[in-house]
Amino acid sequence: MQENENKEKQSDYDGIEYNPETRNKLPFSFKLIALVLLGFGIYYTPSYLPGVSGWTQEGEFNSDMEVYKKKLAATAVDSIQYDKFFTDAAAVEEGKTLYATQPCAACHGAGGEGLIGPNLKDAEWVYGGDAKAIFKSINIGRPKGMPAYKGQISTDDMLKLTAFVHSLSVAP
Repeated sequence: MQENENKEKQSDYDGIEYNPETRNKLPFSFKLIALVLLGFGIYYTPSYLPGVSGWTQEGEFNSDMEVYKKKLAATAVDSIQYDKFFTDAAAVEEGKTLYATQPCAACHGAGGEGLIGPNLKDAEWVYGGDAKAIFKSINIGRPKGMPAYKGQISTDDMLKLTAFVHSLSVAP
């Protein structure tokens, strides 16, 4: 009789009856998912948490950029001779004609003194006054108003224009 009372005490708590026949085991798929997630957590924590592994997005980005820069350096060969026409007076004259016929004079002034565009006669240039910097400004343009002329005029014409603009500047 005492066993029967113990069973009643085990199955009755605060008026809630416990029926051992309705107790089901966890499905196998739940157990499997729990184990997979646990395994992933054990792998992920030391691999990717910055405090544990030292891995950061910035470090990953920087290493990817280094690889990109190496590939770019290997493929990009600068074959343009930017000062090709600097000593050729006829080419500098052609550059002067191009300067007058293209919209250059409208922004920089007929003599390069600068109107809405910067002065080309001084020694201080925002993007540099060497041949490569001048060519790059003409070729791809600059922010705040300098348009790109790539595709509008030929590379030789851009080099002649570069020679003329360089001849306007005062050497520092």
